[in-house]
Amino acid sequence: MMYRTKNVTLAISIGFLAAFAPFVLSADEAASKAISLAGQWNLRLDPSDEGIDQRWFEAALPDRVHLPGSLTAQGFGDDVGVATKWTGRILDPSWFKDARYAPYRKPGNIKVPFWLQPNKHYIGPAWYEREVVVPADWQGKLQTLLYKEDIEASLRTPSFGGFQLLDLHDFPGQGTALVGVLDPFWEEKGYVTPADYHRFCCETVPLLRMKKCVYTSDETFTATVEIAHFGPAPIKKAQPVWTVAYPDGRKLAEGSLPERDLPLGNGTALGTIEQPLAGAAAPTQLIVTVSLKGTPYSNHWDIWVYPTKLETAPPTDVLVVESLDKKTEEALAAGKRVLLLAPPATIRSDVPPGFSVIFWNTAWTGRQPPHTLGLLCNPEHPALAKFPTEFHSNWQWWDLVSKSRAMILDDFPTEFRPIIQIIDDWTTNRKLGLVFEVKTGGGRLLVCSIDLRSNLENRPVARQMLRSLLDYAHGDAFAPRQDVGIDVVRNLLKD
Repeated sequence: MMYRTKNVTLAISIGFLAAFAPFVLSADEAASKAISLAGQWNLRLDPSDEGIDQRWFEAALPDRVHLPGSLTAQGFGDDVGVATKWTGRILDPSWFKDARYAPYRKPGNIKVPFWLQPNKHYIGPAWYEREVVVPADWQGKLQTLLYKEDIEASLRTPSFGGFQLLDLHDFPGQGTALVGVLDPFWEEKGYVTPADYHRFCCETVPLLRMKKCVYTSDETFTATVEIAHFGPAPIKKAQPVWTVAYPDGRKLAEGSLPERDLPLGNGTALGTIEQPLAGAAAPTQLIVTVSLKGTPYSNHWDIWVYPTKLETAPPTDVLVVESLDKKTEEALAAGKRVLLLAPPATIRSDVPPGFSVIFWNTAWTGRQPPHTLGLLCNPEHPALAKFPTEFHSNWQWWDLVSKSRAMILDDFPTEFRPIIQIIDDWTTNRKLGLVFEVKTGGGRLLVCSIDLRSNLENRPVARQMLRSLLDYAHGDAFAPRQDVGIDVVRNLLKD
């Protein structure tokens, strides 16, 4: 993948070693939901195999080709000549030597009689790129996260008799309200399965009470477990069990709580989980799961563990600044590496910070904050190598997003994508970012509009993000491909 965007498109780059690029689906894929990749693609041939080193995956590809199809039949490749290196061999030497073939060995009139001759010839790497609609189950992650939190808060409330959603489906009136987990026709949107929603919204829901979801390695994860049970009858001899595991399924710890009968109602205490986190491979995400053994009732929560202490001093070859002053521009002109940690208050932006999503729509509510719909990033980007994350918002981002100011990047090139993108209100649809990189002023510039300076001793998430950005700015992978004028960058900042 070249870059993952969350505003419904995603750019894909694939390197091929042959000039023909078919798309093949397995039987299972064909029977299930699948995306057709047939059509026009962006293309760039790479005969010198330099695309990876020159980071072609960060730029738009210049040519166009229709796939499935043959590159050579569409005019891509080298002219056929006497020296063409065919995948097969011409064993009869007469074509090379016989005078009667001489007219057909001349440039512009090459005719090889031994097989079907293509118009062009190419064997080697090639880069393909196309924007495709993102599958529905890649969307709605933040909405689902927030519904889970609201519903569980209701179920944890003592003597609370139930809850009612403003709407279970999208409402197309009053300017459109994309509030539902179903579409206006009461059909699934596809981004949360019934099984996943059932975990926190059904007749019997395991629940946790924990003070926070961000920890350091010297702490102990502590949570009280309870259950809300509104099934047809009490459950006899229920056995609660729990695990703390890494995202790949490896278990850090597991245990059980005392067996007990579960009456109807909520607020039924099941016990306490206490798990020291010194053994966790920090920084890491962990998944806490509580289930009733032998039943379908199971629920889970994400927590994050960061190092207790973390060095945040910059490498000697990285200049860390808070403004684009004369000294910074001179460093860039000298080809230096610069990390601009712009204080949020200095960003020229009218986008208020907000972790949650738009209520109803901003046109109907008079621009009531928040104005955004969560964030999007590529977890595999080397700038985030030391910052565990998914491609979407989750609770570890709360501190960072609430202490940030989104930069409006509309004046940047059309194909430009920030490293950390904020998804804008659909009525304004601006290109917003919290972290991006460019070549500018002769040097390499990494820009961040999250507060990564203040109170770091009490902000382990901010410390970890800063460390990850510093290491990236210091490493070989920091090689911005897109050149943006220093004035364009400067316009992001207040005078």
